[in-house]
Amino acid sequence: MPDPIAPDLPRWVRVLERRPDGFVEFAFSIGDPALAVELILPEPAFATFCVEQRVRTWNLNDNREETRP
Repeated sequence: MPDPIAPDLPRWVRVLERRPDGFVEFAFSIGDPALAVELILPEPAFATFCVEQRVRTWNLNDNREETRP
């Protein structure tokens, strides 16, 4: 569930790696995509996390916002 203290700040995800063992390594930030923490979750949990946080995804290859996780 999004943070009730800052519900209007955009949340960003940058997928760093989709591993062969089913885990997704990603960077997550709130408000400023330049400030992020790196996390790792199994693919199903990552998909749930993205929906619950209403994230915007950021493509590392061409530095553009994408529309889905």
